[in-house]
Amino acid sequence: MNFNTLKTILITLFFLAFTCLFFYFFTKDKFDFIDRVEFVGLKQISSAEMNQAIEGLEIKDKNFWQINPRVISNYLSKRPLVKDIKIRSKILARPHYQIFVLEEKPWAVYRTGIYNKDAKLIVASRAEAKLYESPAVTSLYNNLHKGRLSLLKISSYSLLEEEALVLIRDITKIVQKYLLVINTSDYLVSAELDSEANLNIKSKNYKFMLGAFDEDLLKRASKLEQISYKASKLKDKLAYIDLSMSTSEVILGKK
Repeated sequence: MNFNTLKTILITLFFLAFTCLFFYFFTKDKFDFIDRVEFVGLKQISSAEMNQAIEGLEIKDKNFWQINPRVISNYLSKRPLVKDIKIRSKILARPHYQIFVLEEKPWAVYRTGIYNKDAKLIVASRAEAKLYESPAVTSLYNNLHKGRLSLLKISSYSLLEEEALVLIRDITKIVQKYLLVINTSDYLVSAELDSEANLNIKSKNYKFMLGAFDEDLLKRASKLEQISYKASKLKDKLAYIDLSMSTSEVILGKK
């Protein structure tokens, strides 16, 4: 037997052994899928919450090679505080999935009614403001009340639909923009839709009165551009800015 023949036999045996090992790892039995998942990037969401979500896919009894990572990715992307998911299949040593999670940035907490303690977290993603309920939300809300987070507090007397919350988000962006002109050290604290459906936004130092929650709300908020410089000259004496009138008039209320 010459060297080349021996070399061919050894290579063939190696590939046969590799193939046998491959099928042994992936078809020998059915495993608990949750035991083959590694989450990367979780900060606000717990692994337990994500594992609980995976159980809804009913893939526990499937072999590793039978599971479509794209199905998992699309499913988990709908979870609270999840902005994006990427999955890698790890084959060698111990077959498992690495799931890389990009979390959403919380934008505000929202509650309905003055005495309602149940709050929902809102995240702003592209053109959406979504309401989320999850253990992660409860944890974030508790941290907010302990002073560890600077999320905007939104409240209303009646339940607001997503469209209304998106409008409030857009209004607060305008107010925040010109608030930085008026007082660079100030920041927004809350937005309240009162019993008469008037929107009031409060910063640390000022109150912005925007009037009726209607189709002209954005137009009234944009009046801040014309008075922001003048208001900055009064910043230490300023108490409120009344933008509620339908005309171009704006009232700068002093302390």
